[in-house]
Amino acid sequence: MDQEKLDIINEICLKTRRYLETNPAFYTQHIKSPFPKGWCGKSVELLIIALSKKGLSVEKCSGNVFPNAKVKINHAWLECEGYIIDITADQFNDMGYSNPPVMVTDDDTFHRIFVR
Repeated sequence: MDQEKLDIINEICLKTRRYLETNPAFYTQHIKSPFPKGWCGKSVELLIIALSKKGLSVEKCSGNVFPNAKVKINHAWLECEGYIIDITADQFNDMGYSNPPVMVTDDDTFHRIFVR
């Protein structure tokens, strides 16, 4: 992926993340958890719209992780030309991860924990 596309993706991700962190009233009616916990689906929806307007083709991805026998946690993110786009991966930092608030990377180490 060329640098221009990466710059566009990063800019859109940062703007979308900042917007969602303000907790707009519309979203708080539908999502009860404070951002970013539980917001991956809505974040992906907004990013698909914004990135598509810039002519970028993205794929919605999701999977489950099983931290123990009684718990299943799902997560959603986007992929584009070998890059992972995720603005809510930091919701898992309380599980021992150190994900940044905005993740645009070709390193799939974290996302491999999710069974698709």
